[in-house]
Amino acid sequence: MSLVYTLGSLFIYGFLPAKVSLAFMMLGVENPAGGRMFPPFGDLRWVTALSACGVDLNDLANKTSQGCDPYGRAAGLGYPPMSVLFARLLAVKGHHTGLLGFSIGLAVVLVLVLLSRRLVRPEWLANSLIALMLLGFPMQLGLERSNIDLVVFVLLCSLAAISQLPQQWASLPAACLAWLAVAIKMYPLVGITAWVLNSRSAWRQRIWMPLAVLAGTGAGLAGVWGWYHQSGDLAAAPQDRDIGHGMRVPLTLLRPWLPQDYRLLEDPGQPLLALALTFLAFILLRRQGLHHQWKLLLQERASGFELGCLAAMPPLLALAWLGCYWFSGSFDYRLILALPLLINACAMLSCNKGMSRWSRGFLALILLGVVYGWFAPFFAPLSVVRKLNVVCDLFAMPLFAGALLALLLEPLPRWPSIRASQALK
Repeated sequence: MSLVYTLGSLFIYGFLPAKVSLAFMMLGVENPAGGRMFPPFGDLRWVTALSACGVDLNDLANKTSQGCDPYGRAAGLGYPPMSVLFARLLAVKGHHTGLLGFSIGLAVVLVLVLLSRRLVRPEWLANSLIALMLLGFPMQLGLERSNIDLVVFVLLCSLAAISQLPQQWASLPAACLAWLAVAIKMYPLVGITAWVLNSRSAWRQRIWMPLAVLAGTGAGLAGVWGWYHQSGDLAAAPQDRDIGHGMRVPLTLLRPWLPQDYRLLEDPGQPLLALALTFLAFILLRRQGLHHQWKLLLQERASGFELGCLAAMPPLLALAWLGCYWFSGSFDYRLILALPLLINACAMLSCNKGMSRWSRGFLALILLGVVYGWFAPFFAPLSVVRKLNVVCDLFAMPLFAGALLALLLEPLPRWPSIRASQALK
């Protein structure tokens, strides 16, 4: 039913009048400027409207554009306007918004459904996981608004798949996908770079692939660096809500020597606790052989090119989420990027081979905290939920980050080497 609701609502958002669509929105976001609800696919409509308006991209970058915002706000985009430039180059108009938003949402849903059905056993558990993912707050908010992070999700999934092709020509589209992902939103820069370095043993016979991906990543950063510099975001002191857990630790340790504008953290114990919990989860699950069990699961459930995709896609997306989590305070949308790896973790819990009861219980506890984080915003007005949110942020998310690192920090399996080892057996 959750899949039917999600696909049906996407169709309604894309092709029926806004008055009808608003009735099917689980969340809805109020426009502070106009006092009314944003329409479905509101973020995408923002991009297409700015594209058709003809506003200067530099004015969008430095937030001085006037008169083009479809929701009546004074400033432009809060991030480099590369998405607006791409919309202009592709001649995307306002009447394309519905079809484009529907297609983006459909692609994200299909990836999650196919991964769940392929990896998770038994079928009832896979269906339950699909329902939890599709009805959770980050997914519903992303689908209703057709947020730009969904585009990044699709680009990174495509990059992971194309990187598994043995042909040398595949390096060109891989470089282009890396360039697009970083140019549209800069946070995949950390994830793509870490993914290439973490998978270095897989590139020994095809060195041209990681070089092409890194070149595309660098080109994407170079393309938007001027806009970041022009907007002043790089030089401005960060706000407390914008600081990720990774940045909180050095800011806490260096607080006595920082300028007054950077002394934002009133409670230095919280970021240090988050770092300690991440390290704890990493050590405990690493010692239990979590990464090895994950490899065995993939080899059992897939082979050939499919195995390569299953081995490459979740780490790339999860590393992108980790980069966002550690260096940015806004990671609710981007929690979507960790969903493929969460599917793998649930598949490991459902598999009775290899994992001890202790590691299985510890991993299940972490995942329950993350699932709570998906649904807590629905009940935000309740005081008990606000208190539990602090617990989720201080404990569940750092432990989840450590679990991801325990899975990832080793050269990942690639289907040619695995197939060769099976042939030797």
